[in-house]
Amino acid sequence: MRRGIFGSLAALSWIAACGGGSTTGVDSGGGVDSGGVIDGGVAIDGGTVAGAPGGPWTAVTLIDDPNVDRPVAHRGNDVVTGMYFETPDKGIIITRQDGLINTRGGAVFLANRNTVTSIAFSGDDNAARPAARHTGSIAFTGLERTPTGYIAMAYATETIASDDGGATFSVRPNAAVDRFGVEATLAYRVTATGTTIVRETGIVSASDNPPGPDAVYQDIWAPFNDPGLPAAQCQRGPRGSNATTPRNSTYVSSDRRFVAYATNPALQPEICISTDGGDTFFPHPLVVPADANNAAPTGVTFTSATTGITWFASRTAGSYLRRTTDGGATWTGIPFPPELANQQIELPAAFFAPDGQHGWLVGFNYTAGKALALRTSDGGASWGVVTDVPDAVFAAGGDKLRSGFALDATHVWLGGDRGLVIRN
Repeated sequence: MRRGIFGSLAALSWIAACGGGSTTGVDSGGGVDSGGVIDGGVAIDGGTVAGAPGGPWTAVTLIDDPNVDRPVAHRGNDVVTGMYFETPDKGIIITRQDGLINTRGGAVFLANRNTVTSIAFSGDDNAARPAARHTGSIAFTGLERTPTGYIAMAYATETIASDDGGATFSVRPNAAVDRFGVEATLAYRVTATGTTIVRETGIVSASDNPPGPDAVYQDIWAPFNDPGLPAAQCQRGPRGSNATTPRNSTYVSSDRRFVAYATNPALQPEICISTDGGDTFFPHPLVVPADANNAAPTGVTFTSATTGITWFASRTAGSYLRRTTDGGATWTGIPFPPELANQQIELPAAFFAPDGQHGWLVGFNYTAGKALALRTSDGGASWGVVTDVPDAVFAAGGDKLRSGFALDATHVWLGGDRGLVIRN
């Protein structure tokens, strides 16, 4: 599918959004095996990291919605799916409901380093915030910076956004007509030249407009609906091995030109890469361990136009971690820390500091029955277990880690189940 003519650019002055990246490849290497781990360029015995730089972990507690008619208990219930801190004392945290505990959760919280100060948007009706009303629970999937504020990603059919730098959020239709169904959004990138959305159905849509009622979108990549797709191109969109497509399975660069996603057509794990803004995607197969059962990667992310990682970790199959330093042309197997050998682990999310060197993989160790965090200080070439995270998560009443954010190498936030947020 080729990009067509979009609607005219809205009469707004937009500055560039934050981000980075690019990539492709054929891979080599094994699964969970032993290997060296470094921290600050110094080898660490046993492959562990005593803790993230910046001091011990401290819990940051969510607040409940004070709606007197229908109060909603976010604290201890919601799943923290994303966060962004402009400074240590100015941040936003987003959540989704936990269907087993709270079916009316999901919210956008404003926070500083120690405290969640207010609820900017709730998934449940709240007459105290008429501009931020939304009927029923909501499942926020991620948080994206835009030229004027933020988008709290949820469903493609509507935009829950801030145009005042994050001070307030409101809900509005995303396009002049009902352009989308109730599809979760995997990626959202807004720049001065337009908007790119990747939906869980594997469709990439783009518009010359910023998100909102004036946006006019075109599906520029919809392999399921394009029988004439050349055989050399990817034949399916971002679909994972699970019932739902993981949020981290898609990456879009800051300029929207480079798009990558993980998939596994015909049980062949691969990373599909576009370098033309999503018009065309080409597959790059991954060689994975036999006990991974050819599972598609859980996630893929990049720190520059040349460097990125992709990974898979599951409690039911072999885990693998791969890294590219040539824009995805080749992928190298990266060993997990040796103490994770034969462990059943899950790693839903990865994130990096702006320096591209300090990064984290977070999730849960089912064998040990505790939270799990890995850290790299060399751009993903080696990883160590952050040993003080499990106790910090337990002390805060948390469980599985699902998200994180690094303002820099020493200011890190982790989020997860049971309303967990901790910061170092």
